[in-house]
Amino acid sequence: MFLFRIYLRLQLKILAKLAIRKHKMELIVISGWYGTEVAKELLYDVISKQNGIKVRRNIKEVWWDFTIPLSILGYRDRKRNFIEWWWLLTRAWTYLILGPSNPHTLILSVDSNVESIVKYWGSFIKPDILLVLNDNEDKLIIEKLIKNVDKEKGMIIYNDDTLRKSLKKLLKKHSTFTYGRDKGNDLVVKQNKQSIEMKYKKSQIKINTKNLRGFSDLILGGITATALSLEINIEDIGFEAVKFQIPTRLLAKIKSNLIEDKL
Repeated sequence: MFLFRIYLRLQLKILAKLAIRKHKMELIVISGWYGTEVAKELLYDVISKQNGIKVRRNIKEVWWDFTIPLSILGYRDRKRNFIEWWWLLTRAWTYLILGPSNPHTLILSVDSNVESIVKYWGSFIKPDILLVLNDNEDKLIIEKLIKNVDKEKGMIIYNDDTLRKSLKKLLKKHSTFTYGRDKGNDLVVKQNKQSIEMKYKKSQIKINTKNLRGFSDLILGGITATALSLEINIEDIGFEAVKFQIPTRLLAKIKSNLIEDKL
């Protein structure tokens, strides 16, 4: 069984790489130590409302090394027996060889501190846009993802208030988009008791905090910065943020985490 798992791991890696290439996937990867799931859902809402953009995202929480390749391939993330895995590989290879190309954008929330998993994912995840939502020195995956972004074609979006200096040194030759509370950022995000204000170039919006559910000013800033890099209007982003409601499955997870913290 151990040898089969090694074989399966390799097959999923190869299939994921081929699927990204065949379907000309634009990979938007979100990483950080909190808020990534909510950010992913809000970003998906914003992008999916735009004409001409076909988008999907990983829905199930990342819980093992196979979650990400299965999300890329578009298969349900669950454990399978030997026959079920064999059948999945057969279908995946058949579709990649004979099926039509399906260009689209894929949003992935990626998180792991396990070195072997970070190395595995890093062998096939090459973000076109990387959003470092927030930073933590324990997050091995962030450094790996930064190194995987193409220095000519890719974009790295980060919160200048929180990214550690050692990672900023890696960004010198990359295209970047910063967001934060200081005026020097590409997107300036400020929050008070009544509202969140965001300013980008000559555009500015103000959102009443009562209309925002489940995310902070800097999570909203990260999503807005990412959407702006896709040339989505800042007013449209704000409109979708006001309408956004956290999915029931995420609410259940958040409540569960809060209960565990209290215990």
